Amino acid sequence: MADGAHLTERSRKTVEDLIGFFGADREEFARLLGALETPTELRFVAHEAATDAIERNEFDRAQAALFIEQAACQELGDLAGTVDTGIRIADVMKVIAVDVPDYEAARSYAQVMAGLSRRMKRASSQFAALAVAADSAYFAAEALEEQRELGKHREWLLTTLADAVQAIGLLPAASPGRGSSFLSMVLATAQRIMGLHWFDSEDGSDRTTVTESLRRIALALESFLGTKTPPGATSAELLVDARILARLSYRYGSPDKAFDRLSGVVDRAATEGDVVTFIAASATRYEGERASSRLSEHLRNLRREYQTGLEDVRRSKRSRAGRLQIAEVLDRSIGSMVADEFADELEPDAAAAFESMEIGKARCLLDEINGVVRQIGDPVVARKALATEIQLLHLPAPNRATPAADEFQLLSRLPFGGLTGIGDHIEQLDLLERTYAAADGGFVGSAAITDLADVSASLAGDETIVSYHIPFEELDPGGTLLVMWITRERTLTLHLPLIYDGKLEFIGRIQADGQQPLDVGPLMNLIAMTRYAIREGQDALIEEDLSQLYRMLIAPLETYGFSASKFSRITIVPSGVLHSVPFSALRNSDGRFLIELAPVVVAPSISVWQHLAQRQSQMPAPSTFVGFGNPEMPPEWESLPEAEREIARIVDHLQGFETYVHTGAAASESAFYRDTPGKHFVHIASHGDFPENDALDMHRIVLAADDCHDGFLHAEEVRRADLSAAQLVVLSVCDGALIRFGPGDEPLGLLSAFFAAGAINIVAPLWDIDDYAAADWMAEFYRGVPGSGPARALQSACVVRARNGAQIRDWAGFTLFGVGRPYSAATDQTAFSTIG
Repeated sequence: MADGAHLTERSRKTVEDLIGFFGADREEFARLLGALETPTELRFVAHEAATDAIERNEFDRAQAALFIEQAACQELGDLAGTVDTGIRIADVMKVIAVDVPDYEAARSYAQVMAGLSRRMKRASSQFAALAVAADSAYFAAEALEEQRELGKHREWLLTTLADAVQAIGLLPAASPGRGSSFLSMVLATAQRIMGLHWFDSEDGSDRTTVTESLRRIALALESFLGTKTPPGATSAELLVDARILARLSYRYGSPDKAFDRLSGVVDRAATEGDVVTFIAASATRYEGERASSRLSEHLRNLRREYQTGLEDVRRSKRSRAGRLQIAEVLDRSIGSMVADEFADELEPDAAAAFESMEIGKARCLLDEINGVVRQIGDPVVARKALATEIQLLHLPAPNRATPAADEFQLLSRLPFGGLTGIGDHIEQLDLLERTYAAADGGFVGSAAITDLADVSASLAGDETIVSYHIPFEELDPGGTLLVMWITRERTLTLHLPLIYDGKLEFIGRIQADGQQPLDVGPLMNLIAMTRYAIREGQDALIEEDLSQLYRMLIAPLETYGFSASKFSRITIVPSGVLHSVPFSALRNSDGRFLIELAPVVVAPSISVWQHLAQRQSQMPAPSTFVGFGNPEMPPEWESLPEAEREIARIVDHLQGFETYVHTGAAASESAFYRDTPGKHFVHIASHGDFPENDALDMHRIVLAADDCHDGFLHAEEVRRADLSAAQLVVLSVCDGALIRFGPGDEPLGLLSAFFAAGAINIVAPLWDIDDYAAADWMAEFYRGVPGSGPARALQSACVVRARNGAQIRDWAGFTLFGVGRPYSAATDQTAFSTIG
């Protein structure tokens, strides 16, 4: 025992001396290594020293100890030990590498060990060596990418791929730890290679090699991993690798395997209620199946499954923020699904196209008007919940220097989650959902979208609906236009790429510093500059722009028999940037405005329109009016004496109505809550305030303050008002029809609040209007409302004002939202000649 202990101590000293020479004198280290005595003892001690050094992250020391161990193995004639130690040496060389030559040396050493293992027929050692070689090549490629040496980066990625192909057939022989790390590296390499466009180009010299290598990897992984979802991991944890594996299989292996793999993630996400993962996995699966040229019916079933699953998750959300979160992820994933319904020429299904479009359009508003919202009883809890929602939906507005920039901002979609995305808000959203659930408040169910057959049946023979959908795409906002034209007799679907007369240098979405994004593209540019020119009174400069908008949005329908003058009402359902289009002012090829040809009504969605139409059909003929004009306001707001005269002129046209007029201090917020219930017509002529940071509930109308209220009628307060008898609400307020649209084409601001409170029709301007021009227009409008209904009355007011020489800005901004049907069908007829 004493001699053994003495020998071990001497061996430890020898190892320590050798390690010292390794760092100071490599030649002396090599000389001494060749003259080892007691190799068995030295092998044990060196192995122990290497293991200890690795645990302490002392890799230079570990490398020296491993070389000693390897030399001892060679002296003993232990080839297997020599190879295994050599693999550990290559692994340590990879860890301590600082540049590409270091990684190349580690790879070369590992390749030598792989060759020896192959000759020895030791599969596990051969795999381990090839895995180290592939790892070394991968890290060399990363280093070159950081140095922006993209050509060499590409070469080393190819080398990594080649090494991985050699190793992957031996994967069944790998140890669990080595196999897991190898798989992570292979997936990362495959993802990078599949993302490099060079390999997809026709002249790519390595394209065939890469394709064959990825095919071999895809097939090997399919065989080794199978497609069953492993237990224990969450769907979110599974998704990252599953998406890469599925992409490999779809492009280079078996699409069926990819489908099964992603279906497992989809099912687990649905079980867990993880909506983000459910949507991401479903969208990846759909895109893969679509690219694999699956049958139309299979793709349609996937779309329906996706929509059904998403609807189940949406129904469980009680907060508006929670439902907008669902709409956000839906917008980002469903674009191609909706487009496919419209593009399916072999097996067109108008009902399916209708459903796919309506499922993502103004759903929160549809829920509100159907009464599936319950107010929280405790005012303290209600205020807390509202404050949280405002915080979640708050986005700072960027500083802009010009009115033209304001127009671009108005046309840009408000996201949920801001710059950092939805993930940062999950915890806050969960807390908000629990708050609503504990108080048994918020959304308690989900209103179903209407059925296409029911919509067609409810249309009069001379009514039509034109609904638009622009799939959300950050890289090309406004690049594709989907159109559905519905009459009582037919439904037509169109899938149109938007082609522009002109050029724009940048197309995409700009967002910085957590502020609201700016969507830029030819369509946005056209609409923004058209609106700006109208507001500036530059009518002569915009004739072509208004004609171009007509050619984009209306003229394609004329190819299929659409004729605006045949209809008593054209109901437009906008999408995205189209919410700000002055449709009445669009000019056809004859130079006529669309409003000359037919009354124009705008609706947030077809389902909302259908619900409002059904409610109006059950209402009595209107007979009561309440007006609020020129309220007493804080000093920073200018008085509006013309608003008082406006209301007086309106009352003159409402013979037989019970009229209630409030001006000055009497036009108070308290009077609004007290006197609007039960009234058929509600008219407000005042100032509006539209903070861009909080578009959902903080837009407001200025009324007089009193002891009970501050005089600022916020959108969230309007939502709680009782306007269930209101067949017409008129907001004679500058920018009263200002809509910021959010996820799911959800209209944010005052209009949606008044609809939620019960209004059937709303008239408001798309921009600021001169007080005198507004008063003249309103007088003309109310002249026709009782007998002809709001749509015909609006048409008459616009045409008369235009024929009398008014500028476009003084009449085209007034827009009717809702149904527009007359209160007496017998008077639904008017015709106008061309405005000259």
